[in-house]
Amino acid sequence: MSCGVGSVTMTDNNTDTNNEESTLIKLQNLLEKHCDSDILPTYPPTRESYTKFDLDDNSLWTQDDTDSALQSVQYDTFLGLKLYHTNPIDHINKVCKETGKMFIDYEFCVSSNIKLDGESVTPGIITQLNIEDFANSGVPKRVKRIKHFMDKARLIDDSSSSEWIWVRGSEMPDRKVFATTKSICSQNVIQGKVGNCGFCSGFASLAQQFPHVILEAFGVSDISQQIDISSGAYCVCLLPYGGETKRYLLLDDHVLCTAGTHSSPALSSSNQHDLWIQFLEKVFVKLQSSYASLDGYYKFNSLYRHPLRAMQLITGSPIALELHYKQNKVEEVYETLLATEGTCCRVAHGRRAIDGLFTGHGYSLLWVGAIAGIQLACVRNPHGNKSYTGEFGRGSSSWSTSDAMEVKRVLNETEEDDPLTYVKELLSSTEDNGIFLIRFEKFVEYFPIVSVVGPIEESSPIQQLPKFKNCLHRLQGNISCLSEILTASQKA
Repeated sequence: MSCGVGSVTMTDNNTDTNNEESTLIKLQNLLEKHCDSDILPTYPPTRESYTKFDLDDNSLWTQDDTDSALQSVQYDTFLGLKLYHTNPIDHINKVCKETGKMFIDYEFCVSSNIKLDGESVTPGIITQLNIEDFANSGVPKRVKRIKHFMDKARLIDDSSSSEWIWVRGSEMPDRKVFATTKSICSQNVIQGKVGNCGFCSGFASLAQQFPHVILEAFGVSDISQQIDISSGAYCVCLLPYGGETKRYLLLDDHVLCTAGTHSSPALSSSNQHDLWIQFLEKVFVKLQSSYASLDGYYKFNSLYRHPLRAMQLITGSPIALELHYKQNKVEEVYETLLATEGTCCRVAHGRRAIDGLFTGHGYSLLWVGAIAGIQLACVRNPHGNKSYTGEFGRGSSSWSTSDAMEVKRVLNETEEDDPLTYVKELLSSTEDNGIFLIRFEKFVEYFPIVSVVGPIEESSPIQQLPKFKNCLHRLQGNISCLSEILTASQKA
């Protein structure tokens, strides 16, 4: 069975190395003992179609320009793409300014239409591999996704435009990577018409609880720092080997928009001036060659459709666990998730269509704890609305019970230095923003699976793990061992 970490070479005369290995071995043994492992195919998607178009305009950026600009920058090959050892953006910006050209990413080139199934389509939305995988599934809901994505990508009446098009972020008026100091938060991450609710909820949870991770991914330490995209290029830091071994993926600033607008049909920001969530989502679109590969119905050749693998690549965290539990284990689940509070990023997978909740839908798990002695969870729908309407939710009678009124009283009286201020602020909107409280007993019943990635700690970064694989472990039933697994991973 494959595991989330690799092995370390023993060094007899190095006590620290021996201690590190013993911790890693303990972590590996714990994962093997308690978890099932699932690794989806990691072979590179077909990319040839993205580079086949004619360049008859000398003002356009060429692959030779990229090669010349980055000739001194070392790189690894990852899923058929170049991951640079150092941030290449200054080299690209320098050549762009010297030549007056806008950068074009030839690893994922969306500047020209392509042929797919005999039709002219906009690239980057769906690939031939996606079509074959959907079609071969034999599942009607999955087969229908071919039509959904082809309808969005197909050129309209032999024109050069489709329903979904690519537009440069640098050419959109008043757009910035981070438009305001409040840009990085869960409320600002909205799911679109790509069915990637879990993916969206993962990054909403990450933004809400660990905004520094988002900043570090874009190479800044403060949200007020401006990121220059005037050359049409940006870069995102990834951690494919875990720990602090940084690698950099270079992209151009084309983002997917609905034709005739600058609105994103995929992940978007509630602040229309932000670009960071579209830029971050595009990293995983590029890794897999299409938006269809991130779709929730796509169960095949997509390593990063699952939110844990995507967040693990951004955070370098050693643990990606999917917790499965039964509803009669409320106290055990509560204590387990309470142990991950403040150290892990979490996605709750809904399996009941009740009181406004959706089945088969991923939600951000933003908080677990007790208020007035009542165990609760704070959850967010990535739609940015359509909240739970049961007790403690956003229904007309959600706060009419004696318990709900007591929780409301405690929150109203919460002062700034109280840890519950975080929950109070999450629930502060009078409009339905998708964030709600739910009694923990009901949470366990309606959300029988929680995905956990971590530990993520700004104050004590995880040390480098040797060449771990992006591996999802499933922890079935006996989840009490999670605290032991997390402790081992923190020491690694």
